[in-house]
Amino acid sequence: QLSALFADVAAGAGGDGEEFAVDDLDLGVDDLDLGLDGEGGDGVEDLDLDLDMDLGLDDLDLGGEGDAFDLDLDMDLPDVGDLPDVDDLQIEDVEARDDQAPPPVMPLPEQRSYSLLPASRRAPSGKLRKKEENLDATSDAYTFKVEEEKGAQFVTTPRKEDRDLTAREPTEGLEKMVLTVFISGGTSKKIAATIDFSMKDLLLVMAKKLDLWQTEFFSICKQTSTGGDCWIAETTTLEDLGFAHEKVPLYLKIKYIKWPIKLVDEKALELFYLQIKDAVVAGHWPCSHKLSILLAAHQLQETSGDFKPFQHRPGYLGEQGIKRYLPDSVTCTAPTSYLEDRIYQSYKRLAGMTKAEAMQAYVKHAQSIQTYGSTSFLVKDVASKSKKLAIAEDGVFYSIEKDIDKFNFYSFKRLTSWHQSETNPTEIVLEAQNPAATVKVYAPDAAEAGLILELLCAYYTFLLEVDPTDLPLVRLPMRPNDMPNPLMFQKPNSLLKRNLSDQNYSRLELFKELYIHGLRAKEILPCEKLLLQLDDCIDQEIVLESLSLVRTKTGPQELVTISDAILGSLEYEPRASEFFEENMALATLDLSRNPLAKQSSGVEALGKMLSAPNFKLKHLRLSGCKLTHKHIEALGQHLSENKWLESIDFERNDIKDKGVSGTVKPLKGNQNACSFNFNDNNLTSQVCFLLAQMLAKNPHVAELYIGHNKIDDKGISHIMEGIKRNKSLTTFDISKTQFSANAGRLLIKLLEGSFMKNLYVSHNKLGSSWGGALVKVLQAGSSLQLLHVENTGIGAKSTKGVLESLKVNRGLKDLVLSGNEIDKKGVPDLVEALRANHPLRSLGLSKCGFSKTLMSNIAASLESNVNLTKLDISGNAMKIADAATAWAHMLAATKTIEDLDLSNNGLTGDILLALLPGIARNTSLKRLNLSEQKIGAPGYDELGKALAENKSLNWVGLANTAAEGASFAQFLKVVDQGNFSLREMDAQGNKGLATNKEWEAMLSKVHFTIQY
Repeated sequence: QLSALFADVAAGAGGDGEEFAVDDLDLGVDDLDLGLDGEGGDGVEDLDLDLDMDLGLDDLDLGGEGDAFDLDLDMDLPDVGDLPDVDDLQIEDVEARDDQAPPPVMPLPEQRSYSLLPASRRAPSGKLRKKEENLDATSDAYTFKVEEEKGAQFVTTPRKEDRDLTAREPTEGLEKMVLTVFISGGTSKKIAATIDFSMKDLLLVMAKKLDLWQTEFFSICKQTSTGGDCWIAETTTLEDLGFAHEKVPLYLKIKYIKWPIKLVDEKALELFYLQIKDAVVAGHWPCSHKLSILLAAHQLQETSGDFKPFQHRPGYLGEQGIKRYLPDSVTCTAPTSYLEDRIYQSYKRLAGMTKAEAMQAYVKHAQSIQTYGSTSFLVKDVASKSKKLAIAEDGVFYSIEKDIDKFNFYSFKRLTSWHQSETNPTEIVLEAQNPAATVKVYAPDAAEAGLILELLCAYYTFLLEVDPTDLPLVRLPMRPNDMPNPLMFQKPNSLLKRNLSDQNYSRLELFKELYIHGLRAKEILPCEKLLLQLDDCIDQEIVLESLSLVRTKTGPQELVTISDAILGSLEYEPRASEFFEENMALATLDLSRNPLAKQSSGVEALGKMLSAPNFKLKHLRLSGCKLTHKHIEALGQHLSENKWLESIDFERNDIKDKGVSGTVKPLKGNQNACSFNFNDNNLTSQVCFLLAQMLAKNPHVAELYIGHNKIDDKGISHIMEGIKRNKSLTTFDISKTQFSANAGRLLIKLLEGSFMKNLYVSHNKLGSSWGGALVKVLQAGSSLQLLHVENTGIGAKSTKGVLESLKVNRGLKDLVLSGNEIDKKGVPDLVEALRANHPLRSLGLSKCGFSKTLMSNIAASLESNVNLTKLDISGNAMKIADAATAWAHMLAATKTIEDLDLSNNGLTGDILLALLPGIARNTSLKRLNLSEQKIGAPGYDELGKALAENKSLNWVGLANTAAEGASFAQFLKVVDQGNFSLREMDAQGNKGLATNKEWEAMLSKVHFTIQY
């Protein structure tokens, strides 16, 4: 505006002695007064006033006498929002020539034009400089300067109605051709053109078809031989491209990925989003798995609207569809169903977000990617190793030595030069302030090298205009084509985490990366259960302290990979400048029910973890892994080196007495080892003396499990002597060890004066006398919190005594009386305890001989109970519908019971139908066992409806329930469509499913797993 204004004023100033003045030009700088007086005729001639300043002038007054003078303004323009409105400019007392009218106000051009000026023309702000003539434009570094058209106005807010978006028609007389122009997102448009169409013409035609009016951000390009973008100047015609002979695919894209100051065109926003999304999904901007899942969820919200439970479940996207949402680097790490489930978990939380909001949120999250906004090129280094070079608005990314998808960042404020080699046009050299950081790469061909240089020069020029602070002056080797106005864009976001050390990385992500890489080398699929636990901790930003791999079919090879990944991640020491999150403190590892003993490598992997000095494993569970004493002996040396282990679980193996010795002796000096589980390992009484010594000499031992082994009274007596000297044992399991009432009396004496908290004595013939002695201990105020006396023959009188003791004993939290008779005299005590909200959390009453009336009374007492979370009432037939109705009312009312076992309760016909409304309305149950009853086809029809209405169940037991193929398939369909919380169903023992295989087609369709 000033350039045009002062040019006109100078032209209108009179000749000899004429004076002019511009008064009250209000632009924001106080009282800048320039007075120029010359003598008529021989005064000031050809005075060149060059003012380099930031706009903002208040009361600019120019007055002068003389023949002529020139005023040249070289200025830094302010942000768009700071420019004054033209209507506010006041020009007064201008004495113009008689033959020249005042210049009209010119309309705003769509884009500003640019010219290159040598750097030597730049001067310090506010300094007068003599005009330089005959400058050699090739001898100086180039910088850009805005050239405003005469009288132009600058519009701060784009408006569609201000744009001339007239799309030209094909030229008559020339052969018409139909072109396909592709846009981001995988779609395209067909347009009619003739050979004289320029790229600008094609852009306007595409804009009309797309209803795009903010066209200034978009250009036409074609693909290079390597799949990159080759940008075409807007003046280039189809004839110049050789379209008369061969048509090549053309693309409408954003050349410079910079965020505009004003982006109000909805279609332009969509195209920005689509191009950013394509870059993420194609893997051009590598990001973490966590962020990939989050972005995929926003993409689903944009394309499909709110989450629909009936539709969005594993299988909806499928193996091919998921590739439109996640990069290959993520899809290869886990089964498709697992990745889909993770996406849907995030997708659910976006309900209510509009399409535009989802796109904006996607872009916002994408900005946390290190290489966001960059254009990447595949190059080679001096050793001919493949690398990636990516150019962004604020600098350059270059692959690190070990990983092509991890980058070092070179800011433009650190680079001093970039150029092609004179001898090799494919060689590009990027020189930095630190000579050691200089990068030399080789592009696939000279044309792609030119594209790299053009982007470098263009982004540098953008930065020079909007944020020149600390930016070194660089000699640009070329002029970028068709650059848009830099002032249309925001400054580069200073909050972007560009440096590799700024990237959020964690110990768990490293563990996951090593695990997946190790499995891929062995061509083994990763364990979904393991991935789920890792990803849950990463997503929720919590520390992984426990890892459960129970029944995951983890074999020796998988265990070796897990061991190497854990130890490898723990050995990594982050740099001091690196942002590294310590989110793995793995203290518990459960590998139970896995075939670890098939090969020696599995045991060796365990040994490595146990002896690793930086792996502070405290709890190791190896139940049901088919281990023998030889495996334990192999672990002996590693156990002796471990100083962290607190508990070890060898339950349901075959380690025998030698295995116990091979465990206890190596841990003799470990003061932390306090819990040993040797249940069901074919032990004999001979090992009890060793265990007694361990208890006596190691007072820190707090838990000992030796149940389900052949241990007689003599062995139990040895153990009792060790416990007397121990004083710290709180948990003791001698279930099903065949000891007699004589040894039982020793146990009672022990309970009278000990601090025992958890006692398991189930499946031993202890008798009513022992039961009576137990009641006295409980009524006297025992320290017991858990008591399991299942199938001990203590009789109805003793069970009544135990239940009656609940009135005074408030410490008991877990009680199992299953298999012992509870008659009508004992039930009132039970009912009273439940109604009084005794602190009991878990109660086992299986096969206690309850009548139908007692079953109803128990159900009624549970309606108001707020403490009980687990109840086993199996094996007590309800017999009549009224009893089942009482349980239905209880299920509808309870808010605390999470685990309910109703197996073998005679739930058939009308009795089952009476119970189902309670199951449908219940909101607390996580596990429900309905096994061991003839539900049959009619029952399954109604059960399916009830389960479909339930919103809390995770596990359902339906073993041995007379399920049949056709009705079971329909049942599964109904449940799958309505219940979205269910994860597992046990349908084992149903012969009808074994003979009719048609139902198995449902296995791949339902979202939960089925054991059969």
